[in-house]
Amino acid sequence: MSDIVIFEAENQTVEVRLESESLWLTQKQVGELFATSPENVLMHLKHI
Repeated sequence: MSDIVIFEAENQTVEVRLESESLWLTQKQVGELFATSPENVLMHLKHI
């Protein structure tokens, strides 16, 4: 099993779902994590 490291910043929290050995975030959560919009996250996901 892998270790999970949680980074915290003042006034910022991110909730995630851990399922088996995968970490799941919504588009909104990824946007919050990287300080961008969910639409920008979607644009990048389409290029994967």
